[in-house]
Amino acid sequence: MSSTSVTYKPLQFPDEIRLLVLQPARPGYDQPIKWRIKHERLCHKPQYEALSYVWDLGSAGGMKSFSRKTTPTNLSLALQHLRKQAEPDGRVLWIDALCINQKDVKERNHQVTQMGLIYSQAESVIVWLGVGN
Repeated sequence: MSSTSVTYKPLQFPDEIRLLVLQPARPGYDQPIKWRIKHERLCHKPQYEALSYVWDLGSAGGMKSFSRKTTPTNLSLALQHLRKQAEPDGRVLWIDALCINQKDVKERNHQVTQMGLIYSQAESVIVWLGVGN
């Protein structure tokens, strides 16, 4: 997962996480995926959904760029399908590949130890296997 186009602000607290706010798409438009990152503390019980998805393991060139951010192809498809048109403020998701600074080994290791808590506090966990045939 490349995060070269994403600028991560450091996490300040041991229970702090990043959440992705997925912007909705207008009906009938093939719009690029747009999202932003916000910081929350787990002790404040933020409302979010966690996304678990299949990475594009078989394709070395399987990266697409959306809204100046790089995401794996299968994750891009998940985000396209998960955009909610009825929520003008966007859908709040925790996605490991985008919410954890993958280049910061110390942060990544700490966030991995928090994943049980992150998933258990999510309102729901979405499992994305890919687009059906």
